[in-house]
Amino acid sequence: MTDLFDFYPYAERYGVTCALPEHGRSREEILAQLRETAASEDEVWEAGGCSGTMYCGDHSHYAFLTEAFGLFAHQNALQRDMCPSATRFEGEIVAMALDLMHAGAVSDGEPAGMVCSGGTGSITHAVLAYREHGRETRGIAHANIVKP
Repeated sequence: MTDLFDFYPYAERYGVTCALPEHGRSREEILAQLRETAASEDEVWEAGGCSGTMYCGDHSHYAFLTEAFGLFAHQNALQRDMCPSATRFEGEIVAMALDLMHAGAVSDGEPAGMVCSGGTGSITHAVLAYREHGRETRGIAHANIVKP
């Protein structure tokens, strides 16, 4: 039988909210709970109990990232007409990545790139690119994906 804590790992400490509450909680209460949760999870990786989960372990850098992200967190990056900074950031990230990969040396095509927000999006876009490449260069009309 599945344990309740498999689905709600903080149920014992904070309870489980399964429906919109009749009354909201204060910002201070929410932030205090989030700070407590973050600190308890930091203890695991700070003690060396993870592999690949944390990026650098530098809390001052995390504070910098939090502030930088916070300046744009309320924006919908799809609204490029109202938020052109998203286009700027994506373009510069792609340009720097292409430079690192020596894209200027490519002579048989035009190097390109895109920014994804996570692993699933990156994998999905790579599969789409390979599917389209297979259609254009190998005549594959109906591709099959074999995965473990």
